[in-house]
Amino acid sequence: MKDLTYSLIIIFALGLLLVLLGRPVCEGFASPSAPRCDVDSPCPGHLKCINGFCAKTEREDIVEKEEVPLLSPGSPAPYF
Repeated sequence: MKDLTYSLIIIFALGLLLVLLGRPVCEGFASPSAPRCDVDSPCPGHLKCINGFCAKTEREDIVEKEEVPLLSPGSPAPYF
């Protein structure tokens, strides 16, 4: 019983230490500089409110930087 008490105290102390030293949780997809928005504070300009953060919703153009090499018709498939 004594061992169980000591282990629970250690687990509680480590958990409390992790909570106190841990960084605040942020939503990974938004940069910290992204303005927050809600019903009372809408997004400025051309930005739209997505999950509480202002973000661009315009379509991105796809630009090929390198042409992908293709096999000529009738050639065998490469086996790696």
